[in-house]
Formats: sequence, structure tokens, C-alpha cells
Amino acid sequence: MTDHAALHQLVLTLSIWVVAYLLAVIGSGQVVRLLIYLARIEPEPGNDRAGRVIGKIEDVLVVTFVAAGAYTALALIFAAKSIARVDHDKPERASYYILGTLGNFTWALLVALAAKLLLLYLGISLPLNTITQHG
Repeated sequence: MTDHAALHQLVLTLSIWVVAYLLAVIGSGQVVRLLIYLARIEPEPGNDRAGRVIGKIEDVLVVTFVAAGAYTALALIFAAKSIARVDHDKPERASYYILGTLGNFTWALLVALAAKLLLLYLGISLPLNTITQHG
């Protein structure tokens, strides 16, 4: 592969992953709100900024782990977030948190897998972590 072709492949790969990050982070809130609405669950009263920030960080981690091919790491963030978000004083809110967590995680995972499939379709099967190993 020529240097020009390798650079083109690198730029295309990075562009696809940047779009995946943007879709995951920007779209996740909409997906979660839609799921909460469809499930007819009352939204959490007040402004749950911490939950939104946690969700955005989760989106970035999910896309990063899929890009790097670190699929087992997905289980760690999912388990940590699920355990931390359950409010033991309000068990009736568990469905709200679980639906938000599952919806957010699933959206980010689907976006990242779509990016991975697009790269495979284009003949670029390298995970993101092998880009830096080009020598």
C-alpha cells in the first residue's frame, strides 16, 4: 500500500469514528427520551445533569471500546453504571434508570457497530488501536 493510500485509509477510518462518536453522543438523549415516553414512565423530576453527563461519558467509552476491539470492557462499564445508578431508597425508580441505561448503552453500541460494519464493507478491517502501530 502506498503512503498516499495509507493516509487516505487513515483519514477515512478516523472520519467514520468521529461521526460515530457524534451520533452516539448527540443521539443518545433523544433515544432515551423516546424510550421513557414509549414505556410511559414519568421522567425523573428536576434536572438530572449528572445522569446526562454519565450517559455521554458512557457513549464515548462504548464507541472507544468497540473501535479498539475491546468488547469485554463493555461489560465492565455496563455493570458499573447499572450498579451505581440504582437508588435503593426509591425502588420504583429502578425501571427509569434501567431503561435509561439500557437505551443509552444499546444506542451507543449500535452506532459503534454500524461504524465497524461500514469499515469492514469498505475493506478497512483494522481496529482503531492498530492505526498507531503502522510503521
